[in-house]
Amino acid sequence: MVIGRGKNRQIKNEPLLCYYYKIFKKVLSQTNRRLLIIGYGFGDEHINSVISNAVENYGLKIYIISPEPPNKLKERLCAGCKKETVNIWYGISGYSQKVEEILRNLNNESTTVREHFYNNLFGKSEIEILRVKSVNGDI
Repeated sequence: MVIGRGKNRQIKNEPLLCYYYKIFKKVLSQTNRRLLIIGYGFGDEHINSVISNAVENYGLKIYIISPEPPNKLKERLCAGCKKETVNIWYGISGYSQKVEEILRNLNNESTTVREHFYNNLFGKSEIEILRVKSVNGDI
């Protein structure tokens, strides 16, 4: 984790961080990847540009677990109309605010961990509902 200002400089000056960043870009630059995001606030331009590029050029699908309502995330991502963050919004394929429920019910014996995450993230999501409302002019 890189904390504070000048993150790009810190990453470039630290070989291990530079290596991790290259791996991140390489993995997201492969076709049809899925990225699960938990606890990232989309405030780092160097990370946002990698995610945006992957959405635009490689079909990255983004899934988010966050207590924040999706419309609030949309407001933050689309404020200022930066291409990178708008691309990220359109790359979101699943969104769940059920953070505690998802984590608490992981050990539910009736479903596997894979089924649990699939049901909560890859099924019909709040983002799909929000996009339908947006198209209809409700938002």
